Amino acid sequence: MLGELEKALPAGWEFTRPQGGLFVWVTAPEGVDMGAFVKRCLAAGVAVVPGATFNADAADTASRSVRLNYSTPSDEEIVKGCAALGRAAREQTTER
Repeated sequence: MLGELEKALPAGWEFTRPQGGLFVWVTAPEGVDMGAFVKRCLAAGVAVVPGATFNADAADTASRSVRLNYSTPSDEEIVKGCAALGRAAREQTTER
């Protein structure tokens, strides 16, 4: 997944490099509408979990990150999903 994200994500988008676990966090540049990005991902067939879901204060809806799971999808699905995620990120970045 890390290699695919490197290829797919546009400049300004970052992601964690976990040493274990099940998830990668992707962070958008300032000004990206994450709600719209999540919807765009879902429309492209990629399920992401908005970072705001993990805020301790449920009223705090601010987050520039989404969480991706790499334990369930096949390698083929990861390649396809990261490409779709990259397209969504490029589209969302140009709209801000």
